[in-house]
Amino acid sequence: MNICINKKGSSVPVYSKSGTSSWGSKVGTVNSNELFAYLGTFTEGNGAVSIAFYSPSGWRQGYVKPSAATNSFLTRAYKSKYGTSAHGGIAFKVLHRQSRIFSGKNAVTTVKPGGKIITDGYSSCGSSHPYRLSIKGYIHAGSTTYHKVTNGWCDTDLEIGKSMYNTVTIDGKWV
Repeated sequence: MNICINKKGSSVPVYSKSGTSSWGSKVGTVNSNELFAYLGTFTEGNGAVSIAFYSPSGWRQGYVKPSAATNSFLTRAYKSKYGTSAHGGIAFKVLHRQSRIFSGKNAVTTVKPGGKIITDGYSSCGSSHPYRLSIKGYIHAGSTTYHKVTNGWCDTDLEIGKSMYNTVTIDGKWV
């Protein structure tokens, strides 16, 4: 499971079920340059892609037709092409709002804007909280001290509707 960004260049509809003859109702859309959580692909049957995203009714799960789920739609958002950190991972800045840092399910600190999150470059998200990004550690704003986190996660704010590339808490270089 990964946090992805729709780099397809067009909006992609999301449906309530993954049927072969009926996809159910349209429950939302993932717009161009919008982040979402990729939960998996059904390898048997119709090849539907399961995602979690911010819909008009809030954070929810839905399904994308295989024809729309191209590689550009499923672009990993927090990946290694953005450069390495001196701490053995990929650094991303905290913007707009603070980001809570978790060790497992326990909040351990908050990184304010200007701080950095260090990831492994795989853009992994959690199964219980697919809007949280897997991290290796963090650096507080105004500091150079690296703090390693065991089983680390951070907020991205996808679940509260901050899902466009320019509104998410943890910045990437998507456009």
